[in-house]
Amino acid sequence: MLFDLLMLYIVINNDNKLGRKDMDYKEKMYEKWRSEMFRICVVLAAIGSVAEIVIYLYDASHSTLFLPKGLYRARFIYIPSSLNLIVITVTYLCINSKNLTNSAKNVWACILIYFLCANTQVIHYVYGPLLMLPCVAICMSVLFSNKKLTLGMLLASIASLIIAWHQAAIELRKDDPQLTIDILLAALVMGVTYTAARMLIGYNSEQMNYILNSNDRQKVLIEECNIDALMGIGNRRALTDKLEKVLTSEFKVYTPQLVMLDIDNFKKVNDTYGHLSGDDVLIALSHMIKEHIKGKQIDAYRYGGEEIAIILTETSMENAIIPLERLRENVARHKFIYNGEETQLTISIGV
Repeated sequence: MLFDLLMLYIVINNDNKLGRKDMDYKEKMYEKWRSEMFRICVVLAAIGSVAEIVIYLYDASHSTLFLPKGLYRARFIYIPSSLNLIVITVTYLCINSKNLTNSAKNVWACILIYFLCANTQVIHYVYGPLLMLPCVAICMSVLFSNKKLTLGMLLASIASLIIAWHQAAIELRKDDPQLTIDILLAALVMGVTYTAARMLIGYNSEQMNYILNSNDRQKVLIEECNIDALMGIGNRRALTDKLEKVLTSEFKVYTPQLVMLDIDNFKKVNDTYGHLSGDDVLIALSHMIKEHIKGKQIDAYRYGGEEIAIILTETSMENAIIPLERLRENVARHKFIYNGEETQLTISIGV
């Protein structure tokens, strides 16, 4: 028995220590994609500002500016770039805030990419394809699997489209019959994008639910695999896992106690009365263990044959011996009757 205790201790101590529990999967995923979206938005904002400067220089050199140079620079370079910078700064502070929930941070990430798209949409209303830019924000909201957020991106996109329409109608596209067609086409594309986004969210949700249900079924199977079918207590695999957790735990009030219990001359029971009678002895022993040793952090495992391991994590060595001694005495007094014959058994316990 001492050898068994020593071997168990050596095997478990050779395993790697358990790491700390990882952050919830969804939170980690959302944090990753928020950061990725933010970096992309910063790059896009920089590219957009450079593009505006290049367009200005080209139009100024060819005398094709439709506004005075100062007003043109303010409207197409200074104001949009400043607004982009403000929204980027606010978003950075929000997504790194410890006071906001993950849902709120997801909203801010989507607001940033929407604002960059809407900014370009309103400024460059002349180009029909650019009126559809906020569709990008609708698509990106799928990452966070939130239908309300996706709907919010759609409504915001329609609102900025109306602003662009009004701006175009009073300026460069005042008498353009194609303007209404471009606006309606952009609205149609936004609607189709929203519908597709909702379908993707539904698909991802069903897929995630399937995975979670599969994991739950797998956990049940694992738990069943860790239970000894005869005695209804943990098996050797479960014992190994439990010992690993106990030995690597950093928060211990008491030194964990490993108890090894063995039925004396158990082979004689099997040889004299048969293996079914031996099984009855093991079943009765498991009931007595559960009856005498109680506590929410007490676990019993069948180590092999008639050898039982018990782990005590919320008691001292002195207190652990008391219920174990009662168990030993109770087993010794218990009368087993097989084929009309009465027999008694004893157990040996080591802590």
